Amino acid sequence: MDPYLPPSWIFPLLAVPLALAWCVGMLLSLPRRRPATGEVVVDGDPDELSRRLAGRLAAAGGGLPALRVRTCTPDLIVADRPSVLPSALEHLEVRLAREGSAVRLRWTLDDPRLRRLQWGLALGAGLLWGGLFVIGTPVLVAALVLPSEDPAVRWQVIQTVQMIHGVWPPYLVALLFWILRQVARQAVSIRIANLPHGT
Repeated sequence: MDPYLPPSWIFPLLAVPLALAWCVGMLLSLPRRRPATGEVVVDGDPDELSRRLAGRLAAAGGGLPALRVRTCTPDLIVADRPSVLPSALEHLEVRLAREGSAVRLRWTLDDPRLRRLQWGLALGAGLLWGGLFVIGTPVLVAALVLPSEDPAVRWQVIQTVQMIHGVWPPYLVALLFWILRQVARQAVSIRIANLPHGT
């Protein structure tokens, strides 16, 4: 009698966690289509606030690189980052609308080139590395280990469930791009929220 785990259990106990971790990682690593948005209400005149914000966006500082302001009207500012490299600050639109004595600023931050880069990295890391690992490990175990007559050998395979860390690339992609977008969003939010107190 085999005092260890039955061979029929080994493959699912190895394959299922790997597959689940891989699927979750792939879902997290793929970019979302919606751009980042935010809004703030400040005191002031739309025309003055628009000029002041355009000046602040065109100057580097506060975690925000200098942006190229393409449009600056009392109700709309459009700016982008003049760079050959994809950026989380690729396209910024700020709409200004008067509300009584205050002005509501709604901003939208988009990064289509960064999304395309993330798609490529996510699919490469997930499908090539992760896919080969998720499929290859259980197949190798089934082909090379399960036929063993020694139950101790089969039991050792259960310890290889720790190999789930091999599906980390999609999680790294997800974390990297999430951090890039959070830093960009925070920089824009702070720059706009501090507008009435800035120069």
